[in-house]
Parts: sequence; C-alpha cells; structure tokens
Amino acid sequence: MNFTLNIFQWYGGPRVTWLSIWHIMYLVIIAGAIILMGRRIKKNGNTEAAKEKMLKGIAATILALYLADFFLMPLYRANGNATTQLIDLDKLPFHLCTLMAVLIQFAQFNSKCKKSVWFNEIVTVLSIVAAGIYLVYPGTAFRDIGAFNFTIMQTFLFHGLVLAWAILNITTGRVVLKVKNLWQIAVALVIIVAWAKIGNVVYSYAIPTIKFNWCFLEEAVFSFQTAETMPIYFYVAMVSLSAIVYAINDIVKAIVKKIKQKKIKE
Repeated sequence: MNFTLNIFQWYGGPRVTWLSIWHIMYLVIIAGAIILMGRRIKKNGNTEAAKEKMLKGIAATILALYLADFFLMPLYRANGNATTQLIDLDKLPFHLCTLMAVLIQFAQFNSKCKKSVWFNEIVTVLSIVAAGIYLVYPGTAFRDIGAFNFTIMQTFLFHGLVLAWAILNITTGRVVLKVKNLWQIAVALVIIVAWAKIGNVVYSYAIPTIKFNWCFLEEAVFSFQTAETMPIYFYVAMVSLSAIVYAINDIVKAIVKKIKQKKIKE
C-alpha cells in the first residue's frame, strides 16, 4: 500500500505555474496528440468507420478516466488522515467540464442524441469552451504538488481528451458549426447555470461544512464582481467564448478554402 500511495502522492519535483515550461509541455503534448489522431483517421482512409472508431475510443476513454478517478481518489487523498474527505465531490457533473464528459457519452453512444444536430453542436462547442478554459488557465494544477503527480496528469489528460473529441468532431465533418445557432448555446447555458445552481444549493444544504461552488456561481472571482452577480458573469462569459469558437471556426474554414483554391490554380 505504501508503494501505491507513493505513486499517487508524489509531491516532489517541479511545480506547474501559468505558462511555465511544464504547463506549455502539457499543452504541446495535447496539441500533438490531437494532430496525430487526425492523421490516424486520414491514414485509415478517412472513412466513416475510421472516424467513428477514433471518436468512440476518445469518448470511452474520457468516461473511463472520469469514473476511475472516483475509485482512485481514496488512494491519493488519504494522507494517513481518517478525517480527510476521500472523495472529491467537486468532481460531480455540475462543472461545465465534468458535465460535458457525461453529455459526450450521449452524443457519441446514444442513437437518438447522436442523430440530433443541435445536441451535438451544443456539446461540441461547450466542450471546446470548457476544456479550453482549463487548459489555458489550469487553476487546480497550481498547487504545491509535483508537475507529474497523478492528479495533475489525470486532469490534463481528461481535459485534453474532451478538447480532442470536440475538435475532431468538427474536422471530421461529424459536426458543422453554424454561427446562426449560437442562440442554441445561449439557451443551453441557461439550463446549465440552473443545473449548477441547484447542485450548489442542494449539496451545500446537505453538507453544511462544504460550500459548493460549481460553475463558480457562488463566489466572486475578481474584485469587481459580487457573489450575487456571478451567475450573470458566468453566463455572459460562456456565451461570449462560444461566439469566439464560432468565429475561429469560420476564419479557419476561410483560410483552408483559400489554400485549396490556390492549389487548384497552380
């Protein structure tokens, strides 16, 4: 057991700080992995079967990582202290990232959800937003634990795969983003904010010693904010970031189109 605990509780080594070499290293690995996944699909003939195999594999791995973490938490959270909360309830599907991990399973494996154009577009865009925010600023990684601690590697891998699934959804043509559908994202986010708020209220009432703050709705992040206005700030920020995803998608498509036209002329 001590050997196992040492694996999960390695607190030595370098720390991850914002845009440090270790943060950038994880980002480069994730970007490289996504490119290799795309090339793998292309190498296999770019067929529907190849696309489905890759996307299903990523989705299944996301779920496996998410569920396995709950079973592994007692190993790396115990610290020899019987009073330590062995299961991190914050990882329940009330944050945008963990919620997307669950919804990805419906989008990928549920026949009705898989056929739903609007559902897949919403999950794809919000997966990019959720995973993108964390990977750009992985706040939970900025702790006094090593850059190669299990919790750090697991969370980067988890968010990296969520991002990979969403991006490959777009590059394979399974999902076609249309900026006119931004209103669907806006409606979905109303439901998500309500879902997170309910989770915060119910769990905080059930466990008074813990103040839950899913989707950062209960506590101000910046000095100019207040706890009461956080749901509005979160909602506006997520809609705005979703609009940016649509804009980037349109810009990339325009650039790719120009490159193809140039090659044809040559």
